[in-house]
Amino acid sequence: MQSGHILVHVTTRSAEEAEALGAAAVARRLAASAQVEPITTTHYRWNNATHAHPEHRVTLFSRAALWDAIVAFVRANHSYELPQIVATPIALGLPEFLAWIDENTSMPEQGSDEVQEARDDID
Repeated sequence: MQSGHILVHVTTRSAEEAEALGAAAVARRLAASAQVEPITTTHYRWNNATHAHPEHRVTLFSRAALWDAIVAFVRANHSYELPQIVATPIALGLPEFLAWIDENTSMPEQGSDEVQEARDDID
């Protein structure tokens, strides 16, 4: 069973970047809310070498229909060459909470420059 809602997980290098991405996603109605979690250590392979770095995680509560807009927004505003942007479907949720997500998110209007406006919010 799928509700049509998703949790989008993004990691960032700094708390400031995480806070800015989360706040701008909510301001642009790409997410109903954004939770910023403190430092975690990420171990990964990049350019044929292993690395470990502290990162902050932003979780965006949104709708699956906004996935493409969220990806475009994060890619345009993220400091990483290849940011982690992954979504987990919300299979079940309190109906009133899922309705609240619907009420507080919206598709960018056709022809609008949502990405540039969001970048302006972060800068």
